Amino acid sequence: MLFALAAPASALPGPRAWQPVVIAGAQLSPLLGMPANTFEVLAGRDGKLRPISFQIDPAATASASAAAPRCSSTDENGALLEAADEVAILSADFGDAANAALPRPADVLEIALKDPLGGPDRYAYVASVPSPLRSPVSYVQFDPAT
Repeated sequence: MLFALAAPASALPGPRAWQPVVIAGAQLSPLLGMPANTFEVLAGRDGKLRPISFQIDPAATASASAAAPRCSSTDENGALLEAADEVAILSADFGDAANAALPRPADVLEIALKDPLGGPDRYAYVASVPSPLRSPVSYVQFDPAT
């Protein structure tokens, strides 16, 4: 399944690279009802699909937290993806399209990011799997003391 998003964001360097791409849970309908802690998002880099940072939020809080996407942590509460939820992925983390040399895993959804300013199309792949791959990259740090 392919989703094409026309967004004023790009995976190119510069200020637009820090824009989050926010995808409504309803747009990921094959994944609705799946546990949030089973999600992985992959992008093509250096000839391999690698995990990238993302977060899943209830729609009511996504606008506040999507400004700084990070890897989802394991959800101990077993939350399920709902239509009103939002998945945020940093524009810069989108990667190359899957192809013969970079095969797409079965049962993933392809998200195509189309830059209206003429940049190249960029891609991410989202799936719900038993042992999701997680990116080591974190864009957010929380210090409860400060």
